[in-house]
Parts: sequence; structure tokens; C-alpha cells
Amino acid sequence: MTSLINQIPNLENFPLQAMGSLVPVTLDMYRETKGSAAAIATSLLATLSLTCQGRIRVRKRDNLESPVSLGFIVEQDSGERKTSMVKRATGAISSFSSSQASEYEKSYSRYLSDLSAWKSKTKGLQDAIRKKAAKGIPLDSEEASLKELSDKKPKRPKPFHLIIEKATSEAITSVFSESLPTTALFSDEGGIITNGRALLDLSILCKAWDGSDIYLDSVSNGTKIVRDPTLTIALFIQRQVLEQYLCRKGELARGTGFLARTYVVRPPQMAGTRFLEYAVKSDGTALKQFESRCLKILNEQISIDGQCLPEKLILAFSPEAQPRWIRKHDQIESQMTPGGFFYAFKDFGSKHADKIARLAAILEYYETGSTIISLETLERAITISDWYATEFVRYFTPAPTVPQEQIDGDILLRWLANYVRTTNQLCVKKNDVRSGGPNSLRNIARLNAAIQNLDTRLIAGERKLQSDKAVFISMNPNFFTADMIARICQTLPVGRSII
Repeated sequence: MTSLINQIPNLENFPLQAMGSLVPVTLDMYRETKGSAAAIATSLLATLSLTCQGRIRVRKRDNLESPVSLGFIVEQDSGERKTSMVKRATGAISSFSSSQASEYEKSYSRYLSDLSAWKSKTKGLQDAIRKKAAKGIPLDSEEASLKELSDKKPKRPKPFHLIIEKATSEAITSVFSESLPTTALFSDEGGIITNGRALLDLSILCKAWDGSDIYLDSVSNGTKIVRDPTLTIALFIQRQVLEQYLCRKGELARGTGFLARTYVVRPPQMAGTRFLEYAVKSDGTALKQFESRCLKILNEQISIDGQCLPEKLILAFSPEAQPRWIRKHDQIESQMTPGGFFYAFKDFGSKHADKIARLAAILEYYETGSTIISLETLERAITISDWYATEFVRYFTPAPTVPQEQIDGDILLRWLANYVRTTNQLCVKKNDVRSGGPNSLRNIARLNAAIQNLDTRLIAGERKLQSDKAVFISMNPNFFTADMIARICQTLPVGRSII
């Protein structure tokens, strides 16, 4: 396995060793797409979430069960081959959806035929009742027959609608109402989702992720209850689009717990490194095996009556894994105290142990088909989920604020470097800087702070000559070499020091 992992560039240090049997699939995907390790692994895990969520649930403790659905948001710019990755990862989903669409057409045709026959029988009974009622003849037999017939009204079959393409909240509720309750917001162009109306009602998405019953009110159809809904979220989205969404709705998305229910990751860019000269072509064997296993799991979800999914399997921890999950849960809880890793991210921390259990169940069922989650599988799920947790904290931790005196010090440094370059002098009057220097440093307080900053960095400082009452800024000749002056004048951004 190590030899396979070493063939996958992993700049982001994604824990590929924890992917188990998915490592060869990841390598196949990399050879075909040259995508980043984290993006490829995420696309595979998202596919498994969608594949398994309609078949299994996970029991974390006695009487504490949940769906296994996961959520992912992957920030990637254009040119990172998101479409290619998603298309390959979801090959089994596409194949299954296509075959089930054909089967649904047949089922729906039979339904229309049965409904037509039922309506004819109903009309016949109603006509007979009207005639007998007009003559005053008892209707006990006909009324009983009509009631029995009413109970036998054909039910419209529900199709599989595994991927929602129309990015509206109405489309989501329609899918839950009219289709089998397993679906996904899965898009290689996540901007369609974030810029559309799909994320307007985050409460529905959160309820679906939790597996809570969803009540859908309609004027024409009354209230429908969606039992045990499952929803996978996998959005591959450009940086600018995601940042715009977070600026508009980030506070709401964090406040409702929507973002806490997802893994947010920013893989490194691979564009510019995908050379064909030394590329190794994949035979696709591992990816085909992945698709075959996913298809088998999806086929287990086909129901006879077309009205609901078969009863789901419940995966539970082994006797060795159960206490390990509890210890991990308590460790996460302790990290939400002041100074802890999740102190500023309690929303994410509160869902972290749950997501570990979900991921462990998905990996176990995909690899072994067992309903018992082993300790080894749980440890791998912890490793992967902890990596995502670190990415979430890194992503949402604001960049440190550069002190104003540091910014002003860099502004003054650039001006002084240009002064030395043009005059060949290592000393300048402070008043000359105030009158002819940067506009922002004509304020004496800011200029003094900037000089103090450079003095602390041993670059320049205030000096007074005994023969002159004027105050000078004297520059360190060991610092202001020709090479350093050239570097400062050409490359120094404001707020980023040379030293």
C-alpha cells in the first residue's frame, strides 16, 4: 500500500494511509485527472456517502442512531479538473440512475393503467349507489365495496432522484416529497448551488442531514411527512464564489449549524504541475471495482413496491471500538473549553464525533459489508475526520492582523531604501521625511511608531548630532546593501517584512 501512496502527490498531507482499499482507487483517479489527493479522496468519500445513506444507519450508543450522510465543501479554482473528478467518482451513481429511470417509466406506465381501471371501477360503484339511492334501496353492500376499493387505490411509484441538479429549495422539497428519501446536492460547479435558492432554507438541509422528519405543507396536498430523509452534500466550488457566499450568508450558515455539518477543505492547486511526458496511464481496474461495489450497494436499495426503501441495516461498534469512540467523543468535548482546539469552533466540534461514526460506518460497509464496525476501521475514520477538522479550523481562522506600526514601518523602509538608492546617503533628516516622505507618515505619532519599529528590527533609528539640533534617521549600513535595497524596492509588499 505504501508504494501506491508514494505515487500520489500529497502536498496537503491528506491521510491516504487511512483510506484503506480506496488507495488504489485514488491512484487510478489521480492518474486520470492529476487532481489533488484531498480533492480526489473527498469525491470518493462523498460518493460513498450518497451510495450508503439509503442502505445503512449507524448506532453510536444504545438508542442513539443517525444516518450516515456526510457533507463536503471543496474550494477549487477553475482548471483543477473538478468536473473530471466528479464524473469518474460518481460513475456508479450515473449508471444506476439511468437504469432506474428506465424501470420507473415502466412502473409509472403500469401505475397509470391501474389507476385508470380503479377510476372506472369507482365510477361504476358510484353510479350504482346513485341509482339505488334514488329508488330508496339499501346501499350497505355497495358502500362497503366502495370503501374497500378506496383503500386499494393505486399509489404512484417513487423514483430514485439521487442528485439534485436544479439549485432551488423548491426542488429539494419536491424531491423529498415525490421521490425516495435519499438524494444529494452534488455539484462540480457549486456556485450554481450557493448562488441559487437551494441554500435559502438551511433548516431543511440540516434536518435531512440529521435524519429528522420533514413536514412539507402544501395548499393542494396538505401536509406530507418525509420519514428518515438522507442528504449528502458535495460542493466543488471556486474560491471567489465561496467567499462571496460566506460574506453574504456565512454568519447564518454558521449560526444554523449548516457549515458545522460539513467538511470544508481547500486543496492546493495542481495546475502547472500536470505534465504528460512522465504521466503513467491507469488501466482503471481499481475504479471499476469501486463502481461495481457501489452499484451492488445501490441495488440493495431497490424496493418491491416502489414506495419506500427497504429496511436499513444498523451498523454498531464492536466491543473494542465502542469505548474508543466514547473516549474520542469526550476528548473532543474537552477541546471545546477555553484554550481548546474547538473553543472558537464549538459548532463544528459538537458534530465531530457524530461524523466520525458516520464515516466509520460507510468505510466498514463498503469494504466488508459487515454490520459491526471494527476498531481498525474506526481508527482510520478518526484519522481522516481529524484531518478535515484541522482544515476546517484553518479555513475559518482569520489571518492575524498586522499591527499598524508594522505596516508603517514597511512603508518607511521602502521609502528609505529608495532614498539610499538615489542619494547614496545613509542618513536623512526626520523633518525631510515628514515633508517629502509618504503621506501616511506625515502624522508625527505614526512616524515615530514606524521609526521605533525599524529600530527594533535593527534597520534604522533616530539619532541627534551634537553640532546640530535636528533629528536624523540613521540607517544601518550592514542592512542597506545593494542587493537588499534592490529586493526592498522591487518586492516588498506592505505589511510583510524582509526580516
